[in-house]
Amino acid sequence: EIDLKRTFPEQEYVASETGQSALRRVLLALSRHFPQIGYCQSLNYVAASLLVYLDGDENAAFWVGTALIEKRLYPGMYQHDLVGLAVETKTAAAVLNWKAPKLARHLEHCECD
Repeated sequence: EIDLKRTFPEQEYVASETGQSALRRVLLALSRHFPQIGYCQSLNYVAASLLVYLDGDENAAFWVGTALIEKRLYPGMYQHDLVGLAVETKTAAAVLNWKAPKLARHLEHCECD
């Protein structure tokens, strides 16, 4: 409930009563569809983005969200231990080292892990 109002407050649809209700329903549906995940912070931004992109179509937002979680995001991305996030972060760091080594060294120097 707390994350609803924090989610894209500047975006007209998401900030509206209609958008907040739609976001609540999509998040609830996703959390029930994925009981091993439940609700995990940042899913609100995924769901809100889908609702905006899909013109408020809650059904489409739910199914696209489901496909993202099942097929596109690293397995475990939204598990309670955040193992998927750790893998994604290490992968991003490796790509950064490869594509932009100077920036990677700067971030390491600044202790940005």
